[in-house]
Amino acid sequence: MKKSEFWFDLPQEQIAQTPIEPRDHSRLLVMDRQSGACSHHHFYDIIDYLNPGDLLVVNDSRVIPARLYGIKPDTGGHIEVLLLEQKEKDVWEALVKPGKKAKPGVKLTFGDGLMTGEVLETVEGGNRLIRFSYEGESIYPVLEQIGNMPLPPYITAKLEDNERYQTVYSHELGSAAAPTAGLHFTNELLDKIRAKGVNVATVTLHVGLGTFRPVKEDEITEHKMHSEHYYLPQETADLISAALTLSQATGGAFDPTVAPLVTLWGITTDSPQVPRQEQIDALLPLVGVDHVTADGTHITLDPGCAMDLGGIAKGYASDRLADIFAQYGVDSALVSLGGNVYARGTKPGGQAWSVAVQHPEQDGYAAMLSLSDAFAVTSGGYQRYFTGPDGTVYQHILDPKTGWPVQGDLLSVTIVADSGTMADAYSTALYVMGREAAQDFWRQNGGFDMVLITKDGQVLYTPGLADKLTETEGSGYAYACIEP
Repeated sequence: MKKSEFWFDLPQEQIAQTPIEPRDHSRLLVMDRQSGACSHHHFYDIIDYLNPGDLLVVNDSRVIPARLYGIKPDTGGHIEVLLLEQKEKDVWEALVKPGKKAKPGVKLTFGDGLMTGEVLETVEGGNRLIRFSYEGESIYPVLEQIGNMPLPPYITAKLEDNERYQTVYSHELGSAAAPTAGLHFTNELLDKIRAKGVNVATVTLHVGLGTFRPVKEDEITEHKMHSEHYYLPQETADLISAALTLSQATGGAFDPTVAPLVTLWGITTDSPQVPRQEQIDALLPLVGVDHVTADGTHITLDPGCAMDLGGIAKGYASDRLADIFAQYGVDSALVSLGGNVYARGTKPGGQAWSVAVQHPEQDGYAAMLSLSDAFAVTSGGYQRYFTGPDGTVYQHILDPKTGWPVQGDLLSVTIVADSGTMADAYSTALYVMGREAAQDFWRQNGGFDMVLITKDGQVLYTPGLADKLTETEGSGYAYACIEP
């Protein structure tokens, strides 16, 4: 692809120089992915395109006032330094203009002497390593005093308020430029999004020099992007590692890398579709945990691969709640996370907690479980689904091996275990496996109990629930204990 193929005329007067107030009144362009039709809105309308249960991921990186204007004390010459990456405590890789004035050994001073620097060496790409000296424990308070926001070159107006080039949720210092898509959120809009039932999670991805670097090569594939740095919290790394382990344990019936197919179908969105088989076939090679490498907090995905942790995240969250309860001495609690229940201890009167297994075909419950110190998670296709043009009903749980919604012999699977994470993953996996394979899996692995509701009108449960399950009169189901 040639750079000339991407040329378009953008009149200078159409480039906004000052931010709009309030933030969320900026423009929003929406494209329907099925029809290709575009419509114009305001950013605050984004809430209309988010659904309960969705996960909105925001980048909490905070922009460093990384542009410094200094002088060479020996000559009085002016120099501009853009901090790119912290290599050691006080050593930074930086872009320097003019570069010819920044040879190794050159001394620099900034902010009338509040900070000094010495050029150590020239590194690959022509950038410099500079060691800074200042009073205090950290460079960041000094930068707040003397640094300038590294605005894109097409913005020439002075930024009156530096916070307008930060997202309202910015927290982790490290970016050379703002993650601009997030600049339009307000705290009020985020509160409304959460109130709608949308989950909000953070990642830290520090935006680097590539944001400002122009494409000089005529062949754009030869353009080298500046690397960017991210921080993956230990909890997120642990969650991903657990997902990979449980995927392997279930033979891939639970697979977090099914994300590209989930996006293709869009069943949980306002615009679900029945994709063509060739579209599914094109994505199936990207599915499989062998596309993911986990090493501590370093997670690497093969190109095109993506992860959907929706099948395990609530279970993991319930495990963390159990840890918090233990930490603070809470010995009696019942937590419901929408299909995920954690029963801690007993009721204050000493009775076990009553947890209902929803009837998948009508209002009410198919059974009641008496539980203490246990997690119960139910998966099924009866709550989130859509009807295709030919009248076929497609439910939201996909078979990772076929790329199609599960069309098995089960209506729901409920797992009871001492781990919410495992229960969450197993409920999905066994639903994908189907009735017979699910029972075989339980016999071979154990360590949990389950309730299977079948399409032929049966409620099947493991022996560990025999004295904990109460049948529902008039449910229309026949109840039977699974043979070990």
